[in-house]
Amino acid sequence: PQDIYRAGFALLYDQRGSMLVQPGIKWKPSGAWTVEAFYTHVWGSIGGAEPSETLLSTIDHADELTLRLAYQF
Repeated sequence: PQDIYRAGFALLYDQRGSMLVQPGIKWKPSGAWTVEAFYTHVWGSIGGAEPSETLLSTIDHADELTLRLAYQF
């Protein structure tokens, strides 16, 4: 019942040289409403890695902000 704010973090690391980072925050202002925000950032090539050999190089352009508004009834 006291969970008003919650912070989260996800990380996907490819050993060949790519990374996806996704921090997020959840806010529950009342019992029925929830607001969530996530930011996804992708590095398709880290430290001079060959982009054609990394897992995430094909979605390197896909940085995004997601906002979710939910009502639970």
